[in-house]
Amino acid sequence: MKKLSAKRFSHLQEIEAHEIGRPHFRFKNPLAGGLGDFVVQSEWDYYGIAAATACVLQTLYSIPQGQNFTITGGATFAKTLQTTSMQLNAQLQPPERLLVRGLTVFLDNTMNQGDVAKFVSQVIVNFFVSTKSFFVTNLAGKLPAGGGAWAQQFGATAATTIIGVTGNGIPSEHQGFAVTAPGAQGFSATGDPSEIAMSTFPQIDGILIAQQQAFKVIIDPTLAAHIAAAGFTTAAGGAVPAGTGVNAFVHLEGTKARAVL
Repeated sequence: MKKLSAKRFSHLQEIEAHEIGRPHFRFKNPLAGGLGDFVVQSEWDYYGIAAATACVLQTLYSIPQGQNFTITGGATFAKTLQTTSMQLNAQLQPPERLLVRGLTVFLDNTMNQGDVAKFVSQVIVNFFVSTKSFFVTNLAGKLPAGGGAWAQQFGATAATTIIGVTGNGIPSEHQGFAVTAPGAQGFSATGDPSEIAMSTFPQIDGILIAQQQAFKVIIDPTLAAHIAAAGFTTAAGGAVPAGTGVNAFVHLEGTKARAVL
C-alpha cells in the first residue's frame, strides 16, 4: 500500500517547508488584466507665488509627491497629497486612465482680494494632453472653484479696510467648467446632403488621458500686456488686507480607471 501511494504521487512537485501556506500565484503580479476599477476622482496640482512677488508661468502636474517644489519668491518644500495627486512626472500611474469631464481652479480663501481679482482676470489656463491643447482660456475666472469658503463684506474700521472677502465662484460642488456636451445635428445651408456631416457635432464625453500619456496644465499670468507687461505682482505682507501670495489648486475632474487588485 505504501509503495502504491508513493508511485501515485511521485509526479507531484515537492515544496520546501518555507513555502507551506504560500501558494505560487501569490508571487505573481496581483493586477487583474483587462479589468478596471472605475471611480469619480480628480487629479490636482498646486500653483504657488509668495507675497510681494511677480507672478510667473508655471507648468503643473510636472512635480509628483515626494519631490521638491519652490514657491516663486518663497520657500521650498516636498510635495505631499495636499498639494498634488501625482505619483509620477506628467503622467498617471499605469494602468490608470482619466476621462476629464471638467476643470476647476480653487484660490486659497486667505488670499489678498486684490490678488484674487487680478488672478481671475489676467491669467491664461492651458490644458495639454501630449503636445496638443485641449482647452485654453484667457480668464482663469472662467474656471470656478467648485467649493470653498465664500463671503462678501464692504466697509472699513479704524484698523483695516474691508474690500471684500470672496472665493472664485459660488462654493457649490456642482460648479465647475464642464468639457462635456451633447451632440448636435446641423443643417446644410445649400440643401446639399454632403455638407451635413461638416455641421454635425458629436457628443463629447470628456478629454481622455490614456495610460502613460503625458499631460500638463500651464498657468501663465505674463501675457496680460494691456495691464502689466510681465504679469502682476502680489500684494506685500504689510498691505491692507495682508498679502499672502497666490495659492491656487487646479483640478482635472473626471472618471478614473484604476487597476483591479
